[in-house]
Amino acid sequence: MSNIDLDHVILHYLRAKGHTETAASFLKQVPGLESDMALVHRLNVNKGVVEHLVTHFANDNDPKTYVDAYDGLTTWVDNSLDMFRSELTRVLYPVFIHVYLHLVFCDAYSLAAGLLTRYKRRLTDAAGRLSRTRASELNDLGAIAAKQHLETHRFATQARKSRTTIRLSPYSHELLMHHLRAKSRLLPIVNEHVAFELQDGLFKSTVEDDQGLDSSGMLDVQDGESEATNHQKINLGLLKGNLEDVYMEQLEEKRASASAAAAGLGSSAPSAMDLDHEDGPSQQAAAPGVEATPPVKKSKKAEERERAARNRELKEAGVAAKAKKKERADEGGRVEPQPWVPPLSEDTRKAWLSDIAARDPVGPGRLPSCCFFTFVNTKGSLNAVSFAKDSSRVLAGFSDSSSHETHTRPHATTGGAPMEVEEFDSDDDDSDDESSPGATAIGPCVSVLRGHTAPVHAVDFTHDQRMALSASADGTVRLWSAGALQGPLVAYKGHVVPVWDVAAAPQGYYFASASHDKTARIWCTERPNAIRILAGHQADVDVVRWHPNCHYVATASSDRTVRLWDVASGTCVRHLAGVIASPTSLAFSPDGQSIACGADDGSIAVWNLDSGRRLLSRQAHTGPVWSLCYSRGGGGALLASGGADEVVRLWSKELVSQGKSVKFAAADGAAAPTPATAATATPAGSAAPTPGRLYQSLNTYRTKSTSVQEVCFSNCNLLLAAGPFALRTPLGLRPV
Repeated sequence: MSNIDLDHVILHYLRAKGHTETAASFLKQVPGLESDMALVHRLNVNKGVVEHLVTHFANDNDPKTYVDAYDGLTTWVDNSLDMFRSELTRVLYPVFIHVYLHLVFCDAYSLAAGLLTRYKRRLTDAAGRLSRTRASELNDLGAIAAKQHLETHRFATQARKSRTTIRLSPYSHELLMHHLRAKSRLLPIVNEHVAFELQDGLFKSTVEDDQGLDSSGMLDVQDGESEATNHQKINLGLLKGNLEDVYMEQLEEKRASASAAAAGLGSSAPSAMDLDHEDGPSQQAAAPGVEATPPVKKSKKAEERERAARNRELKEAGVAAKAKKKERADEGGRVEPQPWVPPLSEDTRKAWLSDIAARDPVGPGRLPSCCFFTFVNTKGSLNAVSFAKDSSRVLAGFSDSSSHETHTRPHATTGGAPMEVEEFDSDDDDSDDESSPGATAIGPCVSVLRGHTAPVHAVDFTHDQRMALSASADGTVRLWSAGALQGPLVAYKGHVVPVWDVAAAPQGYYFASASHDKTARIWCTERPNAIRILAGHQADVDVVRWHPNCHYVATASSDRTVRLWDVASGTCVRHLAGVIASPTSLAFSPDGQSIACGADDGSIAVWNLDSGRRLLSRQAHTGPVWSLCYSRGGGGALLASGGADEVVRLWSKELVSQGKSVKFAAADGAAAPTPATAATATPAGSAAPTPGRLYQSLNTYRTKSTSVQEVCFSNCNLLLAAGPFALRTPLGLRPV
């Protein structure tokens, strides 16, 4: 056998085993190799080995062998033992995708279409229920009908670059590899596109599997690049000295002082017990007709023993308080604030601490009240709503390029006297006013902010509520002085295409924007240009949110991924796949450990940020999920979601049982013709849940005819929601 023949054999072997990069390198080092067709006629020596190799490699050129191989793999998995079948089944879907793409690459679309027809129902009915993700992906797959589509179709390009990670027990992995080596042409596909994560012992179903992750789509799992990104070390702890910790420390100090005062150690004044035991007249008058009981004087030794016992209790309480403080700091991994996170002003600190003190501790057993603000005459024109943290103001953005700031506490501005509020209709604004930037009062508690030249898609308040931000399709973000009747303070011009979202940092004067140009940008209010450009998404960046510690920013894109970015370096530190459809909302948990994403198909997905793993994905609404928000305090016991299906839903972040029934309560206010008429509803009594399932639906607030544009928990844990009212016809249909 000549050297050229050996080179051909080696090249075929590398390609057959799926070592494409090694084969490409080998081809560069050995130029001038002839076509594969010449190999059959030129190998004349060592025929016993060579003929076997030639036959083996020649069969690779027949696309039908891949169809037969996949049929054989499916039959082998179905006939495997029950203890291994559930985990071996996971291999079928990613292998099917790549077999289909390989058949298209070989110009065998008829075989690929037949394979899809035969297996589509089985693959979409994974885990005993319809997988919306797989159904969507298989529909995309069916549209790939020519070799040219492999380079242009979004799903094809992403799938061919992806590497699916599958968890298997060592014995199942050994069985699978034995089958692939012995009888299957699928080994190259498995080697190139599947990575196995071996776990000790037999396969056991986990909480993640129960939530439907076995029916994940091709792009729901981490590829090699994403896995490397998600292994970067990040610090998700809250800031040192955050007000939640400060309030808990103050509360513990007050309790310790009260205990010391009760024990007679916190003051030089005698305690109540000492006063009762003093010689002389009693400090308390006896009841009429009842003979006063003379005080019993204790011995000095008994008093000393009592004082010593109280001293020990107070000392132990002080040590416990210090230990709890240290544990709270260590447990959350508190981080030092970066230079762009300035300390809060004294007025803001006092206001926030007051709100925390008045906060209602909500949870699965104690559901919040919901206050709904209905915008009338704004259907089709209301694009965005944002609430101030103290629920004192509502900011709304409209398609007529204006923003409207509404005070929700009009009595506070008029000395307690009732206010007359004019009816607000965004379509009745005078066109002459739109040409001049500025703010106009259209009522005692409503201000109109003008300055944009295109629809306003997002609005937000800064952390201290002194300023407001608005993002528009004119490619600018504008800064306003909240509550002041004047034009925009600054126009930030960096995006040259529509800006879909804007979010102010939880502390400080930084903000982030998301745009149609596939980037997100981080800005400082004191600089006209962006200080960071976050590039990496393959489609529009639709949503942007800040991590509670202000060191990270999360973005969600139409490429169906969520990314976490380091503000200091501008690099991506987490790449989260698994969004079923285009994302519409994001929310961080208050402890910063998890993030939830809503999509336009009504689904909600939740990830653990530390590991980058998706915790669950479930159907939550029958329309787009426009807004998500966690309850304040701790890790956020409740998650609120609002959608186009005209309901606000509450979900328990913790494990709860599936057997508890929860009654529904309505919440809507559309009767009074005001800019934002509010109505409050308290959920009917619901039993405290018991451990069982993640993110179970606890309660639903149904509106009369209002889609939910925004949901938000105030600092006091009052659930706020808002949306545009849509009048129904007598038949229950909305007018066109």
